[in-house]
Amino acid sequence: MKTGRFHTENAEDTERATMISQKKHQNRVTGNRKAESGAALIIVLASLIFVSALTVAFLVSMRSKLAISKSGSDASEVKMLAETAVNVAISQVRDATKKAGANNLAWASQPGMIRLYDNSGNAAGYYKLYSADNMVATSGAFNSGTNAPSDPVPTAWAGSPAVYTDLNAPANGIFPILDSTAATALGVQGFSLNSPPTTGTTNPAPMPVKWLYVLEDGSLHAPDTALSSGTKAVISAATTQNPIVGRVAF
Repeated sequence: MKTGRFHTENAEDTERATMISQKKHQNRVTGNRKAESGAALIIVLASLIFVSALTVAFLVSMRSKLAISKSGSDASEVKMLAETAVNVAISQVRDATKKAGANNLAWASQPGMIRLYDNSGNAAGYYKLYSADNMVATSGAFNSGTNAPSDPVPTAWAGSPAVYTDLNAPANGIFPILDSTAATALGVQGFSLNSPPTTGTTNPAPMPVKWLYVLEDGSLHAPDTALSSGTKAVISAATTQNPIVGRVAF
């Protein structure tokens, strides 16, 4: 009897030990799986953070490059507009002298204009070297009273900045073309200002001219005087397909 109980207890102890061992093994397996799942989750999160950082860096880089590209494009457009005014003046000189040579005419240059004369000394046309409605007259004389720089400049020109601009407007107290103090503070002999169009402006020596608006096809157009005023400029030649891209004055 004792021997039977001994064997029975040993069997129960063995079974209990086996169950405990299996449970410990299961716990270890479960713990390992949890550890592996946690590690995988950390790796996935780290990968997402890395990819997100790369995406943000790429977007910031592209935005910076776009801003740099736009700045370069704007600078190129400004340079092109500046060269447009110079090229128009050069073209006017070339066309005037070419016409004079082809038609046995004499030509004479002056600030802002080239005049043509026939063999009898009569005026045969003129080419303006400043921005205006009509840049060329193929016949007749130039009359400063009716064909002034803006044909002619109205008294209230300063109130229409979309139509007229002052080439001699001072910047930081410096006049780009003519220092008006030459007639007053500096007292330069032989220099005087004769009734300058100063209405609406504080510049004692203004040089108003008309804006020429540049369309996308490169053509130049002065604002329609009858329809344009103040900050509104009407360019009848401008369309959706051929919009205004800039303006120049010289």
